[in-house]
Amino acid sequence: MQGTHCAYCEGEVGERGHIEHFRRRSDHGALTFDWSNLFLSCESPDHCGHFQDRSGGPPYDPGDLIKPDAEGPDLALYFHSNGEVRPRSGPGAPDPRRAQETIRVLGLDDGGLTALRRRALQGYRRRDPSILDGLLALPSDEAREYVRLELAETREQPYASVIRHFLERAVADRQPREADDRGAA
Repeated sequence: MQGTHCAYCEGEVGERGHIEHFRRRSDHGALTFDWSNLFLSCESPDHCGHFQDRSGGPPYDPGDLIKPDAEGPDLALYFHSNGEVRPRSGPGAPDPRRAQETIRVLGLDDGGLTALRRRALQGYRRRDPSILDGLLALPSDEAREYVRLELAETREQPYASVIRHFLERAVADRQPREADDRGAA
């Protein structure tokens, strides 16, 4: 399901990951070996699983967190092109309080992690510096197909959500322009 990426930050885990219990073993012993409670997490002490379970960390209710395999973090979290993660807003967005709690408890707003997401998008954009202009020049159906293919190609990259959100935003931002163009014709 996760490939070699952390379930929380999408960073490359490689050989240094660990099995993370979404609901703590100490609180929910019956879930210790429950497959739906186990995730591959990175080893960072500054975010994700170790950060969540650090001693002296503030208390939290796991029911207030976005579960990565069940609730679709993309519906709750938006990864901005500057690397920041924010609760989604607008129609269809789930409870922003839960998104904010997920960010807080897992440390997804860690400065180092923000920089890694930003660099992942910068690396992607260096491959084709004119990608935004190219997307705007394509008819809508071709732009959507291009994005679909790019998403399939990049989904296994670390921090793929920031690339995905960048491309989806580029396609979404063109919709009002097209409506304006049709109105002017």
